[in-house]
Amino acid sequence: MSAPFSARLALVARLLRAEGPRALVERWRDRRLDARRARRFALLAAPDGTPPPPAGARSATLWVLPFPLQRRRGGAAIQLLVRLEERATLEPVALLQRLPDRFRCELWGAGVERPAAREWPAGIAAEALADFTFEPVLLAAARWVGATRLHFESLVDLPLALPLEILRRGLPFGCSAHDFALFCPRPHLVEVPRNRFCEFSIEPERCARCLAEEWTLPASFQEERRATAARLVGAADQVEFPSEYMRCEHLRLFPALDPARARIVVPRSLEPEAHGAATTRRAVRRPPRRIAFAGAVHPHKGAHDFEAVVRSLSAAGRSDFDWHVFGGGDAECLRRLRRLPRTRVHGYYRAGSLPARLVEARIDLVLLLSIWPEAHCLVLDECAAAGIPVVAYELGAPGERIRANGWGELVDPRAGVAGVAAVIAGIGERID
Repeated sequence: MSAPFSARLALVARLLRAEGPRALVERWRDRRLDARRARRFALLAAPDGTPPPPAGARSATLWVLPFPLQRRRGGAAIQLLVRLEERATLEPVALLQRLPDRFRCELWGAGVERPAAREWPAGIAAEALADFTFEPVLLAAARWVGATRLHFESLVDLPLALPLEILRRGLPFGCSAHDFALFCPRPHLVEVPRNRFCEFSIEPERCARCLAEEWTLPASFQEERRATAARLVGAADQVEFPSEYMRCEHLRLFPALDPARARIVVPRSLEPEAHGAATTRRAVRRPPRRIAFAGAVHPHKGAHDFEAVVRSLSAAGRSDFDWHVFGGGDAECLRRLRRLPRTRVHGYYRAGSLPARLVEARIDLVLLLSIWPEAHCLVLDECAAAGIPVVAYELGAPGERIRANGWGELVDPRAGVAGVAAVIAGIGERID
């Protein structure tokens, strides 16, 4: 048995144990869609020098994504895919993405005779946060597609000086902030080893201790990085945010950011208003019977808090709840959740399918327990599309949107698990 095949078989076995067969099928379907999309492109050879774009097509902006454009990555990848496919109906579109072992630049859309792609081998960098191996590829890809501007859709794991270096080479740039990567290398601002939201800490020693848990960095790294971020947002021709909350927070964190260049682009799911979803809120039983955790299953998304809520209410003798988990993610978190009483782990679901899945499972209430201030939260959109209320911490854009739209109940993060359990236990006929 070949090593790659045995590794894939082991992965399948782990996913089956953690998420079940339906989730495995959903992952396989998304992989097939991603593979089908990749096959649209004619992979061009890479001769010496840079050939002109196919059929004379040129894309004014080169979009840059420092990770693969794959549906199963959710969040920023899905939002960018929707956005670029819409733009491609009107004009040529170019995207440079970083794959595990190479860089891939794709060019497609109106005016392009056939979608085409070029690839470059990935360089080896000793430290991701100081990795400038991306720079020559950025410049080569921009020349190939005829781009006169770059847009960094994410800056996670990139040195913040990279866009500034590109600007010095004559290419203006913009960027998107789907998280707090401009403020901290931990884009979710979850402090380690405390594993809670750091409240935008600017204490040098505290920040240094947190970062030292993962990286070997000079003592002044964070202060210098934030100074670079201030120069970056001051130099960008446009900075895009998925919510008013993110725009306001970045204007507060970075006074050099010109409000006139801080633009809101509201994300959209891959398949909005999925089949079978309701359009209005439904009455909730007192207490709700079927309660779900939805979204990526990771500690920063609240997986540990959900586990603690289930254990707390079970210990209090509340055996009248059925618990459900929708989403893939951390294997250890999923195994722990699967062992909880009266809990069913549904696992990974395809983007846009959550409303129908929630309705199908007759879910009464969804818990969104992210411990960091999320930038938008597509899962909240999908819960609203299904007409199902939520309970969430009063953090970030979800907190603002839930309060403004009456989509559920908010819990003070300081109340933690006990606060969430109390809300569930005392919930009324409706969440208004």
